[in-house]
Amino acid sequence: MHTMKLSPNRLTVQLSVVLGLVLASTACTTPALEPAPEPTPEAPDVLLISIDDLNDWVGVLGGHPQALTPNIDRLAERGMVFTNAHTTAPLCNPSRTALMSGLRPSTTGVYDNGPDWRRLEVFQDIATLPRYFRESGYQTMGGGKLFHAHTYRPQGFFGLNDPNAWDTYYPSIGRQLPDEVGPRFDQPIGIPVTLALTGPQWLCRTRRWGMGRL
Repeated sequence: MHTMKLSPNRLTVQLSVVLGLVLASTACTTPALEPAPEPTPEAPDVLLISIDDLNDWVGVLGGHPQALTPNIDRLAERGMVFTNAHTTAPLCNPSRTALMSGLRPSTTGVYDNGPDWRRLEVFQDIATLPRYFRESGYQTMGGGKLFHAHTYRPQGFFGLNDPNAWDTYYPSIGRQLPDEVGPRFDQPIGIPVTLALTGPQWLCRTRRWGMGRL
């Protein structure tokens, strides 16, 4: 039997050619691999600031000589500013209920500050905005007047919060507003004005109290 002795250099060349042919054949017969999926970005943080009767006096909206709002102005520089926004109703409860539920007053019948939206059938299958975030995996934290609540009378501090929407709330999920700090005017019978007078009357007394100390 005749045998051929290959030199190391020739053997290396032949192996290289064979390996190249195998790789070329594999490249022709194997489908291209799908690109690796992009990593899923983390859910962004969401901050909602709800302010009563803000008007357009903040600096970013034109300002007012007596209103200095450097923090709001800096926040506006970092986000999006809506300069042509409109409210669904000129009262707290219907406007806040509409914002948090996505339903107009004409749909829900909530036109004033009296109705408790939580007791109305139209809202039974509606997830409010913070509840939707919570059910989507967010940790929801709130504080103060987000749903309707009011001062003047302690009963109004509790408000109409959505108890299923929050992981934590200040001062508590069952009460939206903390104790109010301000002047207390006693009637002759000793009843605090916050319990005895209506909101506009209380405001007038408060304004006079403040102006007397300027």
